[in-house]
Amino acid sequence: MLPAVFFRLDLSRAAFGWIALYAAIVGAWIVLFAVTAEHASRLPFEWLGPGMSWLEPLLPERWQNEGLPPLLSALCISGPGAGDGSPLLVFPMWALMVLAMMLPTALPVLAAFRDLSRGQEADTGSMGLAAFTSGYVTVWLGFAGLAAALQVALAGSGLLDIGGRVSNLLAAALLIGAGLYQLTPMKATCLAHCRSPMMTLMARWRSGLGGAFRMGIGNGLFCLGCCWALMLLAFVGGTMNLVWMGIATILMALEKLPRLGRPLTLPLGIVLVSAGALLAVSAISKLWS
Repeated sequence: MLPAVFFRLDLSRAAFGWIALYAAIVGAWIVLFAVTAEHASRLPFEWLGPGMSWLEPLLPERWQNEGLPPLLSALCISGPGAGDGSPLLVFPMWALMVLAMMLPTALPVLAAFRDLSRGQEADTGSMGLAAFTSGYVTVWLGFAGLAAALQVALAGSGLLDIGGRVSNLLAAALLIGAGLYQLTPMKATCLAHCRSPMMTLMARWRSGLGGAFRMGIGNGLFCLGCCWALMLLAFVGGTMNLVWMGIATILMALEKLPRLGRPLTLPLGIVLVSAGALLAVSAISKLWS
């Protein structure tokens, strides 16, 4: 059973912080859906990635880009196969993706921080939670910048199609790499910290808003160590594939839970390596046929 923190609205002094956090998560997914709808109006639907046909009945038949708000139009420009310009044009979409996907996985540690900060003499309330979250988000925005630069490089090399997916051979390499990373000591170490947020925070506690921000950065680095390889699978499923985003978010959130996560890590690695191997065999056989 998922912990109550995933549905929690604390009516204490930190209520505003929790409400703002949940609003940010929901808002990010709504904007992603809107941007996907706009792309679906201009591209063959299957180009957005496997599984997206499930969402086709929910998307508008036509959405004119000219009628969108400026911010949404900018996100649309930075969508699936973007890569002809600067990484700065691609960064907004990746930033939105990491907010939508990674903030839900951070809810247990945010709850642990809130509980621990209540026992401190200088309880910083919503501001402390905001500082901690800002540190966490800073790490993932750094990842978003690197992913945007990688997307531009792949597109510039002709290795990324208009749907934001790489070739089958490169996709196979990403799947196998992500699967093997599931079995590494680094992944295990990062998961151990993420699965015991209370112990991790107690061992690394720093007071004040500056301390909260630094702890958020530290936790963000552990989270990045857990999830970076899975996040790069966006180039396999498609960088605007909402189905992949949803499945990946659920898997990354579950993997960080002590009881559900431990039996999930190894099978997930095996599945990813197997899928990559099958895709590689298929791609190689087509090259030789």
